[in-house]
Amino acid sequence: LDRAAGPESAGPRAPGPGPRPGPAPGPRGGSTPGGVAAAGGAPLPIAPSEGTVLPREPSLPLGFSWRAAPGAEAYLLEIEEETAPGAWLGLVRKPVRTTAAVVEVERLGGEAGRRLRWRVRAVRAGREGPASDWVVLR
Repeated sequence: LDRAAGPESAGPRAPGPGPRPGPAPGPRGGSTPGGVAAAGGAPLPIAPSEGTVLPREPSLPLGFSWRAAPGAEAYLLEIEEETAPGAWLGLVRKPVRTTAAVVEVERLGGEAGRRLRWRVRAVRAGREGPASDWVVLR
């Protein structure tokens, strides 16, 4: 037996305990195991996810999707652009009846280097509910 080869050469071993269950991976903040809705009944953003790099175009179609919030009859999608570090300006505020939307986003001044962020909120009984956390895109 070649002991220098390490434990892998010692033959089959019993499987270890494996990874421990933990919270499901997903967008930052508010996600719940199983991913139905964020805390407080806000929808859970799915795509595009935090840190997604966008094409450097002054105008582009972007697809957004999220998990349904209980009791929601519609959703409100909000998209903002960073105009200066820490300063955001609203670009899109679009009502949507489903859990996905494709939106043509036109950046301010055609500057493609600025970051975008998006969030979604449920509408119940005609009233806007809590918003999801912001998802920042690069």
